[in-house]
Formats: sequence, structure tokens, C-alpha cells
Amino acid sequence: MKTSLSVAEPNAQSPMLELCYRHAYLAKRRSLLQELSPDEETELRKVRGLLEGDLDGPQRRGHRRFPVRLGATLKGPEGSASAVVLNLSADGLFVVTTRPVELGSTVQLRLTTPCGVDYLFTCRVVRCERGSLFTGLGLELCCVPVEMRRRRAA
Repeated sequence: MKTSLSVAEPNAQSPMLELCYRHAYLAKRRSLLQELSPDEETELRKVRGLLEGDLDGPQRRGHRRFPVRLGATLKGPEGSASAVVLNLSADGLFVVTTRPVELGSTVQLRLTTPCGVDYLFTCRVVRCERGSLFTGLGLELCCVPVEMRRRRAA
């Protein structure tokens, strides 16, 4: 029996992806002691305010999770596989895939939005939920995202 992952038609998912991507890019650069321009510092403060979580709530999250359904490609030590991103936040993502990946592994996740913009994230697997057909992976952004956002040629 062949199993495939399906991606629903997205609506306003790309702006949330862009906000999370910009936050990850600026925050990781700052954490690596790379100097941010005054405009970048202002942008980081504004984006951080939009993405803040509920530290007093039952799940005690530092950043909000945003439900999405975006197709992606996951590349890890065992090879590449298709994946679907189910939610994203300023510091991570949750994806499902048909290929299991070991906890602690470093993977690359490539997303292409419906309008053709590519995003590439390097992540560490911090959670792994193996099911009979799919594996759910909690991915933590572990380095500065690659600045490769570009439109694909039509």
C-alpha cells in the first residue's frame, strides 16, 4: 500500500513563515554576536512581540505555534524524504514524514511556498513520534537560516 502526504491549499501561511524565518535569522545572528543594524534590532523587537508565547499557560511556550500545512523536503543522514510542516514557531517546526529520523540528528528542511519562494532551515531533531505510517518530528532551528529566499523561475 503506497502512502503519501497531502498538503492542503494554503491561505495566509506564507506571511507567518516569513515572520518566523526573519526572527530565526536575526535572533541567531545576534546570539552568535554578529552586530545587527539599528533597523534590524527594531525589526527583531517587533517580530519577537508578534511571536511571543504564553510562559504562564499550561504548555509554557516561549513562542506561539502557528498551524500551517506546507509541503517540504527533509534531508537527513538517511537520505531525503517528503514532509508536511504542521506548525511553526520562531524557534522550531513540527513535521510529519514517512521516513524515521533519529533523535538528535541534524537535518535540512526546504520549504517552497505556493508563490514559489524557497526557504532552507538547518534543524536538530528534538522530538520523534513514530507511528505506523508516519513519523512526527519536532525540529529546533539550530543555526542561522540560509539566506536563500528566492522565487523559482516560472
